[in-house]
Amino acid sequence: MPDTSKYESLIFPETDSWGVVMPADVPLAQKESITVDDLAGLPLFCSGQS
Repeated sequence: MPDTSKYESLIFPETDSWGVVMPADVPLAQKESITVDDLAGLPLFCSGQS
């Protein structure tokens, strides 16, 4: 890891937060959180940031 004391820097969070947009009547919409396994096999549109 570089010596950050020589530089101005920002500490970013350890994890990224992502969202999923779906109709309210989809079973996944009832879950409080969704994992990658929940999305496996589903057709997705993904941001170019990924």
